[in-house]
Amino acid sequence: MTQPLFALYLKREISVAEAVHQLSLEYHLTDREQETLIGVSMGLTSKELAARMNISPNTVKAFLRLIMLKMGTTTRAGVVGKLLDQNSRLAAGGSEESR
Repeated sequence: MTQPLFALYLKREISVAEAVHQLSLEYHLTDREQETLIGVSMGLTSKELAARMNISPNTVKAFLRLIMLKMGTTTRAGVVGKLLDQNSRLAAGGSEESR
């Protein structure tokens, strides 16, 4: 008679908000820039994000430019890449201090 085989896979889930918070500390992002970063991570367009934040799409674009400047990226994809990298580091148990 064979015994049942069980496998257990544990993974620490990190919220986007936690990753955004860590990035905001590292890159000195304002509250509105953090809010913009969360919207970008959700895949929102500038127009959609503007409606949620109750500001104009041009203001969203200005926040995005500031975020990109602070993070040293030139595209939305670069910003999301930094966010994903931060999320991976947090999930692996790393922190800002461990770099």
